[in-house]
Amino acid sequence: MNRVGIMVDLSHVGGNTSREAILESKKTEHPRNKSDEELRFIADHGGFIGVTMFPPFLKRGIEATVDDYVEAMDYIINLVGEDCVGYGTDFTQGYDKGFFDWITHDKGRHRRLTNFGTILNPEGIRTIGETPNLTAAMEKAGWSEGKIRKVLGENWLRNAMLKRQFLALLLAGVALPFCSQAADKPTIKIGYVEGWSDSVATTNVAANIIRNKLGYPVEMVPVAAGIMWQGVARGDLDATLSAWLPTTHEAYYTQFKDKVVDVAVNYPGAKIGLIVPDYVAAHSIADLNANKAAFQGRIVGIDAGAG
Repeated sequence: MNRVGIMVDLSHVGGNTSREAILESKKTEHPRNKSDEELRFIADHGGFIGVTMFPPFLKRGIEATVDDYVEAMDYIINLVGEDCVGYGTDFTQGYDKGFFDWITHDKGRHRRLTNFGTILNPEGIRTIGETPNLTAAMEKAGWSEGKIRKVLGENWLRNAMLKRQFLALLLAGVALPFCSQAADKPTIKIGYVEGWSDSVATTNVAANIIRNKLGYPVEMVPVAAGIMWQGVARGDLDATLSAWLPTTHEAYYTQFKDKVVDVAVNYPGAKIGLIVPDYVAAHSIADLNANKAAFQGRIVGIDAGAG
């Protein structure tokens, strides 16, 4: 799931499973209804917390109001910081008793798993259309505009954009905690081929974005093309932007395709072929063949193993 950018949802698992998933996962988690210890653990390991307003999980149950929901979010923010928390409704608007009977029974029709009793969203925000009341409640609670904007959407967008930026840059999945309060940010190792101008340029651009926009240290590792592919496949390198696909590096991709992730094209329309100085009267491979004596029948290529 990490390799393809899928968030791990810990909403309905126990404490041990939460901790094991967080330690195993290297990207953002989306937890709910955890202990203080688990919430801190999630934030410390780069997780993100969406706070539900499902009434049974608020302190006053179906008597809860939008103010109780704001209080619940404030409690978690005081534990982990406002950059790691987001508005998560868990709305079940428009569903009748039959729906809740189904979701509270094993496979919808066997033994009862839990009984929530009457379900009624918090007063003041019982429908999605009442969301402006949530903003008003946050203001009443003394929240700053910046804090409100973060929790209502900017934190979610930041997480989504970080994932999108990163996946657009890299060929292989890289472990990045997205919450800004993550304790230690790992060094990202990007393999490139020294002497290939495209490889040097794109790698430097990516490294600059990751350092300055995402805040991660980057090590650019010069290697031969074959070693570059092996490094990504083994995990010695986190990524490369120098994979010439689908043709030039086809053999490498065939060998390692089960161990790498082809995320995106970083240089659309790129071309590769033969070139000659402008003083050579040859405009096609046929012209070169007709004048092969002038070149001693040789074509000078780049380094061995380049593809």
